[in-house]
Amino acid sequence: MRKLKIWTASIVSGFDSVISKVENHESLVASSIQELQTAAAHATVKLGRLKQEIRRMKDKRCQLEQSRERWKERALALRESDKAKAIECLRRRKSVESEIAQLEKEIPSHNQLADSIEADLRKLQNKIDELKLRKRAFSTRASRAKAMKICQDYSATSGEQLEDTFERWELKLAESEIASSTCTDSLEDEFLREEEFAALEEELEQLEPSLENKTAHQA
Repeated sequence: MRKLKIWTASIVSGFDSVISKVENHESLVASSIQELQTAAAHATVKLGRLKQEIRRMKDKRCQLEQSRERWKERALALRESDKAKAIECLRRRKSVESEIAQLEKEIPSHNQLADSIEADLRKLQNKIDELKLRKRAFSTRASRAKAMKICQDYSATSGEQLEDTFERWELKLAESEIASSTCTDSLEDEFLREEEFAALEEELEQLEPSLENKTAHQA
């Protein structure tokens, strides 16, 4: 039974992994781009080493060409005085010429291989750039679709609840505003009453009796 549970769990885990890869498109594309970039990096390193080898071969060919000329000059210099050494110089010259010939065969093939790798790298980089561009485009579309879905879900379910919340909030704010407007400062009221009383008292002092009351008073 325990083995059966383990086997079942492994199968479920495998299915979950597959489903995850299918659903997480952006992650899958990003992983593919990373693999291509790694391959391009390795190819770039190999190309650099190949170009170094080509430069080394060219330098060696140049050195051999100089050596060939030296053996020729030595053979000419010894032709009359030491024929055996002169012949040996020619033998050495021919050996150097053989190495030069071998390099002249290898250098073009190495150059052709380097050109091929560079062409492949350009294609690979173009593919990487294309995938990055498409990934950005699809990611943008996915983000937009997700935002639209959120808006739809909001309109369908949470929208009404939020509107009710806003209405309750507005009502609460209105009640608070009304309460704050009706609440007055007692000290301010006291000053206002005193100022009003003083003004009325001054008005009382300056109040003149009417003409009829003034005549009656004089009589």
